[in-house]
Amino acid sequence: MPGPEEEGQLGPAARVRSLEARVRELEEAAAEHERIREALQLSEQRFRLAFQTSPDAICITRIADGMMVDVNEGFARSMGFSREEAVGRTTLELGLWVDPTTRAIMADTVRRGGMIENLEARFRRKDGRTLWGLFSARLIQLEGEPHLLSVARDVDELRQSQAALRRSEAKFKALFEHASDAITLRDMQMRFVDVNPAACAAAGRSRDELLATPPLELVPPDERAHVEATFRRAVAGEHPVIEVSIRRTDGTVVPHESSLQRIEVDGEPMILAVARDISARKRLERQLVEAQKLEAIARLASGIAHDFNNLLTVIRGCASIVAERVAHTPEAEEVEQIQRAADRAADLTRQLLAFARRQLLVPEDVSLNALIENLERMLRRLLPESIEIVTELSADPATVRADPGQLEQVLANLAVNARDAMESGGRLIVRTRNVTRPRPDGGGALPFVCLGVSDTGVGIEPAALDHLFEPFFTTKDKDKGTGLGLSTVHGIVAQSGGFVEVESAPGQGSTFRVWLPASVGEPAAERPELPGVGRYDGTERVLVAEDEGSVRTLVCTTLRRRGYDVVEARDGEEAVRLAASGIEPCAALVTDIVMPRRSGPDVAQAMRTLWPGLRVVFMSGYADESVVSSLPTGPGFAFLQKAFRPNELLRTLRGVLDEGVGRAGEAHAPRPPPPRG
Repeated sequence: MPGPEEEGQLGPAARVRSLEARVRELEEAAAEHERIREALQLSEQRFRLAFQTSPDAICITRIADGMMVDVNEGFARSMGFSREEAVGRTTLELGLWVDPTTRAIMADTVRRGGMIENLEARFRRKDGRTLWGLFSARLIQLEGEPHLLSVARDVDELRQSQAALRRSEAKFKALFEHASDAITLRDMQMRFVDVNPAACAAAGRSRDELLATPPLELVPPDERAHVEATFRRAVAGEHPVIEVSIRRTDGTVVPHESSLQRIEVDGEPMILAVARDISARKRLERQLVEAQKLEAIARLASGIAHDFNNLLTVIRGCASIVAERVAHTPEAEEVEQIQRAADRAADLTRQLLAFARRQLLVPEDVSLNALIENLERMLRRLLPESIEIVTELSADPATVRADPGQLEQVLANLAVNARDAMESGGRLIVRTRNVTRPRPDGGGALPFVCLGVSDTGVGIEPAALDHLFEPFFTTKDKDKGTGLGLSTVHGIVAQSGGFVEVESAPGQGSTFRVWLPASVGEPAAERPELPGVGRYDGTERVLVAEDEGSVRTLVCTTLRRRGYDVVEARDGEEAVRLAASGIEPCAALVTDIVMPRRSGPDVAQAMRTLWPGLRVVFMSGYADESVVSSLPTGPGFAFLQKAFRPNELLRTLRGVLDEGVGRAGEAHAPRPPPPRG
């Protein structure tokens, strides 16, 4: 562009063009200035927006006097000071620094013109609380003066998260290390990546040995295909559960239930497997199957015993009547053989009912110590002299509520069982003790009395232990046992609310522990003996209710032959109808417990309403627990177990008629027996 002198020498047109060019230059310069100004404004707006909206605490401090010239909202939130409270004051005045060392480091760095990056520092808030922050600072020029731009990031939450993560890792590590379940971590090729001590114990290997072992080597060959298929399901994202056998180095195989799940570890897919030993569960399942099998046998046995007892009652009764007629004749021996066979059949039936828990118990408070002392003499006659009997009885009362006759049978059966295990002699030890222990069904702890019977015999093979209480199961020769002794023990104890435990090994003897709920009652006093045979006759009026015709005929015939006035009823309904019809009141009722249309207990209740003071003799081959529990007890009531002999019927009836005369009602006092001759 020409200068002023040159411009004066130019013509008018040239001067115009020169002026136009200068104008354009000025306009371009003005436009550039405006762009720069707008850019600065935009930059300042962006800085101000970032400054104000940043979650970090940002502060601008003048180097000359240390005064804060600006702070953002993040500073106000973190430190608790508003902008008005902070601007114009120093950090020392606000008391922000907890550790003076940190401020000294910052001041030295600023003097050297350096920068501070992520220095961990502790700050004090306005309310006195402290917080941890990552502190960064750098020098800047602001309006021609040096200033310090500092940024503090609150890391309290981060530190808390890290601490929580460390605690979580420690908990997981403790769980992993101390879990009772076997926990393994495997890669996608099924190889072990990590194993816990329980997994090592389950496999019978050290950690290094197990990590180097291919997992399929721990599984029996016939299960490996199933295990591989299940692992592939877990790799595909499923959460399968499998029963698998783990083979230890000693050759034993233990069943486990294993749960597999795909997880991420450091960004890599892994399979987490948790395996639990289910040996105890399998054992319980087998026991449940055995219990169900025994229950089915028990129902069958009780049904057979009910009908069989009715038949045996007639057989034994008729045999007794015939025996009286043929006494001192050549036929007496044959009749005696019939009676012996019938007695043996009755004993077997009672054992079946005991196993089936269908026999009627007459519970009372019994001292086990006293019962054992009374039976000790009988046991010494029962066992050979080569067997020493030792009793170790508790010093505290060992009182239980049970049928004393059935408890005697339990002790006798266990003693006989021990005798057969000690053919060459040994020791039989009978113990009692009081113990508080949980119920076997998982219920709360209760006081029990333990009756222990131990022997030094040959012991029991492990395979036989699960079958000991099955009826007709025996390890003895055919001529040495029926296989009902221990099943009878099991049935009596279970019906009495207890349970039996067995501990035995070949060559190490056996110990049977009978656990019965303890009772706080006083043991019943011994009952006086009933009158002798000559006093069984009577002339009282007796109502007999029995639905089985042959049994009813036998009972009525037996009573009539001994002088009683007998009224017959074919079932309970007819018995009540007869009583309500206005017949002469009866002194006693002899009734079966289980009858169609109306049960024996129901009949007794209805008839005692009509005839107060009525004495009752209940008969049964077996009775369900619901029926047994409804039977009345006390003076004026008795129970007669089928199959009974005629003399047992007469003795029981005479006993209930003579019991408590004057308390149950004088109206039916027994009459003197008729003269004999």
